[in-house]
Formats: sequence, C-alpha cells, structure tokens
Amino acid sequence: MTAAADAATETIDSPDERPGPARPFHVLGWAAYLGISWTWCIGMFLPVLLVRDYGLWGWIVFATPNVIGAAAMGWVMTRVRDPEAFDRKHSLAITSFSVVTAAFHLFFMNWMIARLIPAGGAVAMLAIIPLFIAGLMGARRRGGAALGVGDVPAAVAVFAVSLIAWVAYLRYGYGPPLAGEPTRRLAELWWLAPICVFGFALNPYLDRTFHYAYRATGRRGGPGAFAIGFGAVFLLMILFTLTYARALAPVVEERAFVLPGVALWAIGIHMALQGAFTTAIHLRATGRVATSLLAAALLAAVIYGLGHAVAGRIHLSPGESAYRLFMAFYGLVFPAYAWLCMWPDGGRRTVPARAWLALAIAVGVAAPMFWLGFMHQRTAWLLPGLAVVLLARLSLPRSRGAGNGA
Repeated sequence: MTAAADAATETIDSPDERPGPARPFHVLGWAAYLGISWTWCIGMFLPVLLVRDYGLWGWIVFATPNVIGAAAMGWVMTRVRDPEAFDRKHSLAITSFSVVTAAFHLFFMNWMIARLIPAGGAVAMLAIIPLFIAGLMGARRRGGAALGVGDVPAAVAVFAVSLIAWVAYLRYGYGPPLAGEPTRRLAELWWLAPICVFGFALNPYLDRTFHYAYRATGRRGGPGAFAIGFGAVFLLMILFTLTYARALAPVVEERAFVLPGVALWAIGIHMALQGAFTTAIHLRATGRVATSLLAAALLAAVIYGLGHAVAGRIHLSPGESAYRLFMAFYGLVFPAYAWLCMWPDGGRRTVPARAWLALAIAVGVAAPMFWLGFMHQRTAWLLPGLAVVLLARLSLPRSRGAGNGA
C-alpha cells in the first residue's frame, strides 16, 4: 500500500474535485454500494473455511486486512492524477478480474447456494436480471453506463434484505459461532496471514466497480465513502458470516445440514442476492456482457471440473477444491499483477513488456508453492511463494519522478 501511494502523488482535477463539502447522502449511498459490491462468495464463505480450521483467529486474519486494504483505496486514489486513464491502462487486467469474479459466483451459486434453498442456484441467477436492468436504467439517466448510478438504490435494498436475513438467522438458527475445536494448528496462520495482507491490499485496484464508485464520489467524498463502505457496511456483512460459519462447516464436506429451514432460507437469500448483485455489476462493467457471461460460464465449468478431478488426491470435497482453485486468482495472480504492473509506473501509457514478463515468471515459479499451500494445506509453502512475487519487483526499473498511477 505504501508503494501504491508513493508511486502516485498527483491529484485529479475534474468537476467532482472542486472545493467544497461532499454531499452526505451521496457518499452514504456509494458507501453502501462499495460494501455490498465487495460482499462476494469470498466474504460470505471463506470465513467458513477459516473458522473451521483456525477458530476466531481465522476470521480476524481474514477481516482485518480485508477491511483496511479496501478502505485504503479511497485515500490512495486521491493521489492518482487521472483515474480514467488508470482504468484504460490496466483495462485488460481489470476486465479479466470482473470475468473471473463472475465465474466464481456462477460456480458458487450452483455449488453452495443451490444446497441452501430449493433451486438456490437458479434463484440467484434469476436475481441477476432485475439488478442488471436496474443498473442500466440508472446509468441511462446519467447519460452513460460507466458509473452505474442505478446500482446505488439496488445496493441499499440488498443491504437491507441481508440485515433482515441476519435477524432471522439469529432468531431461528443461531448457535455458538465458535463451538468446537479448530481442525488445524493455529501456528499455520503465521504463513497464511501475509497472503491475506498481500491479496486484500492489492486486489481492490483491479475491481472496476470500485473505480466507478471513486469517480462518482471524487477526491472530496471518496475517502469517506470507502471508509464507511468497508469499515461499516462490509464489516457488518462479514460479521454475519462469522455467526453462521460453524453451522455451515459440515456442508463443505457435503454432509447434511443441521440448521432449521428458516435459517437456511435466511443464509440462502442473503447469499443469492449478494452474489447476484456482484455478478450483475461485474458483467456490466466489462462492457461486453454476452461475451463475458459466456467466458465466465466456461471458466466456472472448467474450474469445477478440475475441482472434481483433484479432490480425491488432496482429500477435499470437489466443491472446496474448486473454491480453493478460484482463490488462487485472488491470492496470487491478481495481486501479483497489481504489485508488478500497476505501481512501478513511471508515467507510461501502457504496461511495459518487461513488467508482463516479470509477472509471468513470478507467477509461474510461485504457482507450485501456492498449490502446496492452498490445495494440500501445507501453508509453510505460501511464504516462499509470496517472496518470489515480492522479489520479482527488483527486476523492474525504478520509477523516475512522481508517477500518476496511470
């Protein structure tokens, strides 16, 4: 994060940046959008695995860098001279991030949500349609699809439904969230924590929905919107996850549910709407919805097939195997791109070939170590894998002067 700030020191000069106070309700609306857009199948489910394995400390190691890293983007982007040029320069990686995110949710809808409520996967996918249309209608009133203003009221509505679902879960299905012993040694978190910091500090810069929100709130309102969006809205959502984490742990191994029907419906509706919202805005953000949807569906099918193929060898369920394969994008590939291609900038209009080469070599060398760490749960291998990526930066020339982040 320090590198990101140091490499981008100039500020934007656009209509949204004129002196004067930010409008409170405008900022709060976009804060809700940010928090809900970041409530993925990661925030709604990765803590289930971490609490199962490491107890409360697993959730803390997940939540702390996640909230701080995402919130910090609102401040870092104030130091970027031209946010739109930043988006254009890294368009390939940012669009790929959206396609992979949509694929991750298509998989999750048909793996986990489908088990929580009847026809859960279909419910989640059908929910994408009205959310998608609502965003288009709102964007049209602003004269373009870029900012997706119509998504703000949709995000507020989804947030409200999730809060109601949380109350229903607490009323009908709540049990001690940390009951039972962790299944793995707590010491393993020492190796996993740096990956969480690396991923959650850098992934936000590839999320185009965050860039839309920043451009909508500007330098005056952006830091506040990001701080509230992640320090309040998103934090509440992952606290919801903490309360049901233990209860869903048996489902990962594809065992029977122990929750009453009302509690399953509460979690299922929460996941379905949150997943539908995220999928809708990311597909629209690519600018090529049909092509992106097809690519996402194919990727989801391939990863799920690979999960089934390797499950027996690594002693995980097929669903968890596929889930962990998807997490490799967010633990290695995307943050490595941000580290090696975004911030050692130097004012270029395009990502230099040398940075692409460093990225390919670093990811190629680190991937087997991340495989051992993520898939075989030999977490000590994660640290040397991360070191390979971090040290690859030394192969790149230092930025001359103050960059502009674009």
